[in-house]
Amino acid sequence: MNPLIQLKKAAPVFLVAVVCFRLFADTASGQTPTPTLTPTPTPTPIGTGSFVIGDLDAVVGNHVTFWGAQWWRLNHLSGGSAPASFKGFANSPNPNPPACGGTWQSDPGNSSGPPESVPDDITVIVSSSITQSGSIISGDVPMMVIVHTDPGYEPNPGHEGTGTVTAVVCQGALPHFDFNNDGRPDYALYNASTHQTSIWYMNDNVRVGGASGPTIPGDWQLVGVADFNRDDKPDYLLFNSTTHATAVWYMNNNVRVGGASGPNIPGGWSLVGAADFNRNGKPDYLLYNASTHQTSIWYMNNNVRVGGASGPNIPGGWSLVTP
Repeated sequence: MNPLIQLKKAAPVFLVAVVCFRLFADTASGQTPTPTLTPTPTPTPIGTGSFVIGDLDAVVGNHVTFWGAQWWRLNHLSGGSAPASFKGFANSPNPNPPACGGTWQSDPGNSSGPPESVPDDITVIVSSSITQSGSIISGDVPMMVIVHTDPGYEPNPGHEGTGTVTAVVCQGALPHFDFNNDGRPDYALYNASTHQTSIWYMNDNVRVGGASGPTIPGDWQLVGVADFNRDDKPDYLLFNSTTHATAVWYMNNNVRVGGASGPNIPGGWSLVGAADFNRNGKPDYLLYNASTHQTSIWYMNNNVRVGGASGPNIPGGWSLVTP
């Protein structure tokens, strides 16, 4: 059966779980950050380092706090609360200047060395996860935005730095698996016997709802979830172990809205998952040969293969788990 034909939705049966961990957060309000339609201001460099805001606040038009004693209370991160000692300035980005897909480190409080003043428009790091080990605070850079600053900033955390998000500079090359767009990762479940799928909506480790997904045709299986058409909505990746055909089902939450055939996988190999290995913002295929224990990456542009590279061999007695 061709997996691209429209299928009737079936009731969910929760047996085999494909757990999809969200790597790039959406906003708590359900909006996807997009550039403004007005001319984007040119931010003025502030020297070494960058201010930071939480990923769930990084929506164009939102008023945000990028510096202050209560930074950890006023910013919201999909990866959990930031340490209270972080006041909003990352003094050691990697690379420097910071870039989407990078990381950063900083020191607690105003020992991080924030600038004496800020210009009207600044480029700000967006972080989804911030942790602390000893005196070192670390975070990720899945996104960067421009903030138009308000008056009143001082390098003392008691004088907050605030402003309004006016544009998105870049978004990191990481897929997300938030089906209902509430800023939290969800579970995608697959029943290998009935080929039914289901989405479980999650709040941390607690299931807060669910919805039936489309049924997968016979001889096909759901092997991964990734945003192939880059519409900020996770899609299904299918593999036919008999014909070695692949397909992408474009999804809107739990509803299939389209599909496309992908490249066939060579004999002896299986398609085991998808991830953005070359960090270009497009998910790639991960292949595994169970006989030789070889791995391979196929670089993709939506459903089209544009390149490839050999991966490391897996030791005997081990198998490759989907990314």
